[in-house]
Amino acid sequence: MKNIWYKATIFEYDGPQIFEARDRMGGHYIAVAVDESGTDCQYLVVGTEMEKLRKFRIGEMDLRSLLVESSRDGWYLTAFGVNEEQSITIQPQHGDLLQRDYLPDPDFFV
Repeated sequence: MKNIWYKATIFEYDGPQIFEARDRMGGHYIAVAVDESGTDCQYLVVGTEMEKLRKFRIGEMDLRSLLVESSRDGWYLTAFGVNEEQSITIQPQHGDLLQRDYLPDPDFFV
């Protein structure tokens, strides 16, 4: 298990759909809503380089590419509620992310 902290919402629709987070060491993460049921939303989380996150934010990289490229070092799932001030525990996952149904369609830009 690992903990991250919410930093900023990148895309919102009835709550954060995509948000940025950090770990204690200053590492960058992006989280994408993959399932909304109950009071918490399940998110796919990957650690990413600041440069890739910057490219996504300015429209030079789509969300799917960011997630696929960044997931090579591992990927996580978490349930995240409305309290953005608490740490978020992320659970490491096994297997190839490309073999899962969590990835968005290509060409999603903000």
